[in-house]
Amino acid sequence: VRQDIMTTVGPLKEKLDPIKDKVKEGPGLTPTSFTWEPAKIAAYNMEKLIHDQLLECSADKAIRAAVFEMCLFGTGILRGPFLLNKEYPRWTSDGKYDPISKKTADVEFMSIWDAYPDADARNMPEAEKFTQRRRMSRTDLRNLNKRPGFRKDSIEAAIAAGPNYVRHYWENTLDDYKNVNMIDRFEVLEFWGMVDAEHAEQAGLEIPVEFKKGNQVQINAWICNGHVLRLVMNQFTPARIPYHVCPYEMNPYSFFGIGVAENMEDTQRAMNGFWRMAIDNAAKAGNLILEIDENMLVPGQSKDLYPGKIFIRN
Repeated sequence: VRQDIMTTVGPLKEKLDPIKDKVKEGPGLTPTSFTWEPAKIAAYNMEKLIHDQLLECSADKAIRAAVFEMCLFGTGILRGPFLLNKEYPRWTSDGKYDPISKKTADVEFMSIWDAYPDADARNMPEAEKFTQRRRMSRTDLRNLNKRPGFRKDSIEAAIAAGPNYVRHYWENTLDDYKNVNMIDRFEVLEFWGMVDAEHAEQAGLEIPVEFKKGNQVQINAWICNGHVLRLVMNQFTPARIPYHVCPYEMNPYSFFGIGVAENMEDTQRAMNGFWRMAIDNAAKAGNLILEIDENMLVPGQSKDLYPGKIFIRN
């Protein structure tokens, strides 16, 4: 009997406390014995918690969208996971609204059309910076005030400057050629990466003493209409850029991968050529060949053919 076994039974500690003197290490060897596996139970509970958190933040939809772009364009991108405070509605017995706030995980899909990675990097481990282009409304911007690190005065100043979102040419193609350049939205740039410590201090970032010895710091910055909405040190330990890039087929010489459409381009062109040839041959082989004696027709008569055609002749 191990006297210290109760310190390693994890979630079963309270259940096994009444019989802690009879608990032994190892599998049960008699018909009346029962084997508990605390590590397996703890792993199952953690797996269930992770699934619940992913379901709460609609991670399944984000992953579906990332997989779709991965197959179509060759690269799928996910942002996160982050820890956010989520509000759950609740009312007291007298009808007073008393919400519950809990910390939960958050995962976000990002389209490759809004991704601007390090131009000299071939994969995420090599990337020193990453910029995400966002399209946000006034409500979206003001909701940023609920999150830590955002500057309320800067957000209001950016909103007061007016919408600044300009559609790029590829957005008209993606949106079925909606030829509208200016829309009532704001362009917000989210930056993750390394910057000079001197520049970060000039922008108002308080750098800890231990980081001032180096000439670079990793930050997260949000910018809109020339205003810095958020400027904080990278809060991940160890510091990392929170974007996960997954190629369908890796291209060792490019940041972006190769998708299904690009892989089958040559095969598709060959198939299209065969179909064109078959249709052209069918049009020639299946058409009528006519001979007309113009001397028998009334002058000026049309040679067009259609059902119910009447030829007039002398």
